[in-house]
Amino acid sequence: MRSDNLFHLMAHTRLVLAGAMLTLLGSAAEAQETILFPAIQDARTPIVNRVKTEPVRLDIATWYLTDRHITAAIVQRFRAGLPVRIIGDRVSIFEIDPVTRREFEFLATNGVPIRLRYHPTSFPSIMHWKCGIFVGLNTVEFGSANWTPFELVPVSPTNFKDETAMFTSDAALVNAFKARFDQMWADTTTFLDWPAAYLRETGTPWTQPMAISRARLEPDHPTPPGLIWSQGPELNNPLAAAIDAETRAVDLVLYRLTVPNVTDALIRKLQARIPVRIFIEPEQYRNPDFPEYWLTASRVDQLWRAGAQIKQRTHQGLTHMKVLITSTVAMLGSSNFTKNWERDHNYFIQAAAKPQLHAELVNRFAQMWADTANYTAFQPKPPRVPTLVAPSNGATNVLVPTVNWTRAPWAVAFDVYFGTSPATLQFAGRVDALQVEDPPTRYSFTPPGGLLPRTRYYWRVVSRTFATDVNPALIAASPTWSFTTGATVSTPRNLRVIR
Repeated sequence: MRSDNLFHLMAHTRLVLAGAMLTLLGSAAEAQETILFPAIQDARTPIVNRVKTEPVRLDIATWYLTDRHITAAIVQRFRAGLPVRIIGDRVSIFEIDPVTRREFEFLATNGVPIRLRYHPTSFPSIMHWKCGIFVGLNTVEFGSANWTPFELVPVSPTNFKDETAMFTSDAALVNAFKARFDQMWADTTTFLDWPAAYLRETGTPWTQPMAISRARLEPDHPTPPGLIWSQGPELNNPLAAAIDAETRAVDLVLYRLTVPNVTDALIRKLQARIPVRIFIEPEQYRNPDFPEYWLTASRVDQLWRAGAQIKQRTHQGLTHMKVLITSTVAMLGSSNFTKNWERDHNYFIQAAAKPQLHAELVNRFAQMWADTANYTAFQPKPPRVPTLVAPSNGATNVLVPTVNWTRAPWAVAFDVYFGTSPATLQFAGRVDALQVEDPPTRYSFTPPGGLLPRTRYYWRVVSRTFATDVNPALIAASPTWSFTTGATVSTPRNLRVIR
């Protein structure tokens, strides 16, 4: 019998058995929902237990997967005949996390069917799910926590990650996840089978057998209201709308925030004297890796300047939750609040329809806010020092009085100072840094009043943040350079940026 026909037969048989089981269980098996918080609870054991007891099929999609407790249970169930399908991402496996690669190779060595998000080969549009679908148990687990030991289980009272892991048997949610996973699994444009992906990455054929059927197993169940499959505008616009609609208070836990519309909505609440409380991740507040990441610092500083109450962790680990809470709705997701589109799962929980889930998020936020041992008040930090570029230090016969410098992480503006003595430099003007994902690599300034010929000038550039408006000490000043103008100096030009 062909492997895909056998797969279908096994799946059908298990669905029949599971249907009978659920009929016997009756209402006790319906709409069981809870949110676990791995900072204080064990979310791994419920996942492992469901893997071990799933009677029909496991569908799993993850960004990181490093927990051998989980992968060993998956292999054991697969060897026992349970159909399993796993989706991963080539970037996390082959570029970022060697432990995730190790676990995927462990699964693949045991023949577990795997497909990888491959196109585009890098960012954006990554497979950013953290999800397990237990088809026969009519349960889906999703949230912010990747399937790693340090994201699913606290190490100690001071060593943990702030995460969410929601378990639900709500049929509308479970069916939507089953359909979405099935659509991705059958996608031959964006996803590759593990052997083909491994060959492309390593140049070495994958020799262990792996039977993969890309046939659809689920119909296109509808996505219920409030469930959003991406980050980017599809999520950010509803987030901003929920904030705008709130009349009492807004609570937020973020890992990255780079978009203006969510930030502006929060500022509008503050201007209306509606309290806003926020937890941030300090490593992301000062993540220098990419200019896109610098935007989190500028958004957080904007909110601090506007009067938001902000806290950050002091515990080991990370604050990786992505949560918005108002009096009527709470959003639990896997997405960062950014511009780029990624494959995610974000769920707006209506307080009127699901008061228990809403209360669980409200209560956990309150616990965190009251915890002075693991969290403290946020204190803004200064930006990086700009690097001067031209004219070179000590240059002579300078005919064009334009100076330029490199961009600096976390700077939102640059103050330029000029003078004929290093001790008496005067403010000459301000150049705003562009708050975009791909800002210019250099900025420039031309003194608006022009410069005198045959004169030695001194200059420096001072970078600023939004928080500098409140605390002027939050600056970073370049060294002072000098140059001498030539016999003639060209007419001054407008401010400009150099890409």
